[in-house]
Amino acid sequence: MDKDDAKMMYQSYRLGRLPPKWGAREDMDVMEYLAQLDDFIADNYQFAWSVRDKDKTIGIFFGLTWGANSALIGDTIWHAKVTKRNMYEATIAALDELRKTMVIILRADFKHKTLFDKLMNQKIIRRVGTIYDLEGRDSRQAEYQTRRVWSVM
Repeated sequence: MDKDDAKMMYQSYRLGRLPPKWGAREDMDVMEYLAQLDDFIADNYQFAWSVRDKDKTIGIFFGLTWGANSALIGDTIWHAKVTKRNMYEATIAALDELRKTMVIILRADFKHKTLFDKLMNQKIIRRVGTIYDLEGRDSRQAEYQTRRVWSVM
């Protein structure tokens, strides 16, 4: 992550926009937070892909590689001022680029399912199932995968 990514992540922390499982303590200064963030990412993810608009970070996808040609997106953190439309368009652009080289697996809590249903309408992803009890008792997550784009030689 670069300096712009770190600024956006610290702002997300200060605004309480990080997922609870990230376990960010309250009232950390910038350096404490960045140290905890580095440790959390190193322990839970293998990559962080920045989504940029005019050289400014507007979101970051965190995930794990899975074999040679696939990856699982675990969390996505968006800048506080990003609109739903910008999230949608940035997600389409990022997934459209990524699916040229690998299959991306995504999981969505049912409260975010609307965005993923719109991505399905664009033929970027397809729904492959529902996962139960992963995030706790009676939790449900919809699982999706990108539709791979194979280049013609």
